[in-house]
Amino acid sequence: MKTTGMLLAFSALTIVCSTSNGEVLDAKVKKVSEGPTLDGKADDPCWQSATGYKVDLLGVGDLIDTKIRSTMKVVQDGKSVHFLFIWEDPDASIKHKSYVWSEKKNFYQEINDLEDQFSVAFELKGAFSANMLTPLRSRIPIYWDVWQWGAARTDNGYALDLWHIYSQKALSPKIKKQSKHRDRQGKIIWMARPDDKGTPVYSEKKMMSAQRRKKTAPAVARFHTTKPTGSAADVTARATWADGKWTIEMSRGLKTKDTAWPRGKYPTGAPDVQFVAGKTYKMALASFNHIEGNTHYASDVIRLTF
Repeated sequence: MKTTGMLLAFSALTIVCSTSNGEVLDAKVKKVSEGPTLDGKADDPCWQSATGYKVDLLGVGDLIDTKIRSTMKVVQDGKSVHFLFIWEDPDASIKHKSYVWSEKKNFYQEINDLEDQFSVAFELKGAFSANMLTPLRSRIPIYWDVWQWGAARTDNGYALDLWHIYSQKALSPKIKKQSKHRDRQGKIIWMARPDDKGTPVYSEKKMMSAQRRKKTAPAVARFHTTKPTGSAADVTARATWADGKWTIEMSRGLKTKDTAWPRGKYPTGAPDVQFVAGKTYKMALASFNHIEGNTHYASDVIRLTF
């Protein structure tokens, strides 16, 4: 039975400190008989017995030379892996790019009310740096498996399941959602963030010009949660905010049906990371506190052993 609150659970964590100077953190997955109830609270019995790993999230982009603190716990019950993350955020931002009515302009304006987000990345192919703006040393694209939660767009018990591709050159036109950025040395880097197959976690409903001139409510949501299907429904998540901290639980099966790489020298798709006992995986964390894009907080590389 759950009896403790989030703040108590956070303060009672068994902490193993990590470093924030580029050193790799080694973490181990604890085997438990029963996983957590996904409700965004840290009071399940499995969390009380698991080791907490302190992970500094370092500022990237405009947040350089700043950091926030986070804590990670990981358990597995033989079928699924479960993550608990707690990180600092003074305010809960639970809306994303809403349309707000302007009485002055008699028009709906899109405002920059960005949601809080948290993502977990795992290595799939190529050198794993944990920072998406790290200069690429190889001409071969790098692939990550990424789980991303958003306080507005994925507030339905799931997280986005997608993969990231980083390349020195423009990617195949078959790959959607690709864009051009500059790495930390100012060189061009191409990024793509395709979703896993299936019905996505959320849908976007843009207001047309005529709709934006007819007031129906003070504010209208641009993004709406949906029931995901297929591989897009692999990752479940729930989060709560209290006392200047977010707490999120994420779960996924140890194995999924997406196990094979598509044919071709530079695949336009990627499989899910498959978790196997005794194997070690490189991973990293990132938080977006009312921000998005290249400006965020990110961890150093974490080595996770099952």
